[in-house]
Amino acid sequence: MWDWRPEVLVPLCLVAIASGVGWWRLSERGRRAVPLWRPVLLAAGLTAVAAALLSPIAGAAHARFSTHMIQHVLLVMLAPPLFMLADPLPAALWALPRSVRHAAGRLLAPGALLRRFWRALTWPPAAWLVSALALWLWHLPGAYEAALRDDLLHDGEHLVLFWAGILGWWPLIGPSPRVRGHLAYSLRVVYLVLTGGQQALLGLLLSTSPVVVYGSYEAGAAARGLSPLDDQADGGVIMWATSGAVGLVTLMVLMYRLLTQEDRLPPIEGPPALPAAPLPSRETLTSFLPSARD
Repeated sequence: MWDWRPEVLVPLCLVAIASGVGWWRLSERGRRAVPLWRPVLLAAGLTAVAAALLSPIAGAAHARFSTHMIQHVLLVMLAPPLFMLADPLPAALWALPRSVRHAAGRLLAPGALLRRFWRALTWPPAAWLVSALALWLWHLPGAYEAALRDDLLHDGEHLVLFWAGILGWWPLIGPSPRVRGHLAYSLRVVYLVLTGGQQALLGLLLSTSPVVVYGSYEAGAAARGLSPLDDQADGGVIMWATSGAVGLVTLMVLMYRLLTQEDRLPPIEGPPALPAAPLPSRETLTSFLPSARD
């Protein structure tokens, strides 16, 4: 059963409305239609968040670990890249009144404190470390069990995981505001392998653990005739399998971009050839012949 929580539903609707209005204004201003794939990707990202937090998945997440991992996968691995590929921030800013839009622009202008902070945070090593720490720390038994017992803390966990997903995907996609230059595609491949690797490792550890890591699920699983250890293994498989599938698709896109970029590079020119030696003149040649006196 869907739970239409206003604290989740209202922000999702505001993002959809602001982006739609902004894209319409931009298309009217520039007389160029917004690519259809941007609204489609935004709708997919909003749907992923709604499915994680409003659908029956959210209710079942308290009873089954595997369902809870579906929730985390939606918030960390699927919704963030969909949002950033849609790149709705410029459109959302154009939906605001002129004075508010200019004030927001000043916050993101070169040299502004917020821009410098976000530039430092989206430096690839920092983005990788912060996003990885958020994922692993929230899956420590103490933090995880505390979030299950407290709804407010549970919402905070989901908020942190979602923004950690945004941060982790930022160097790979580079949406607006573009606070730093695009990362080379070869380096993006390295970053992707490291990001997917730590996510898959967490899932692998959970799926192969010989003991139940989160005791809160034991009673719920037993009431449904399920083995808590099997439920935990299923959750771990969901995490590492999704990480592998998303990572594989992303890797294929990056490799295609890398190869097409190399095809567009100008040919490498070698060092200039040495000038051809001039042919000897007749006088030069006859000077080597013996004379009549010889």
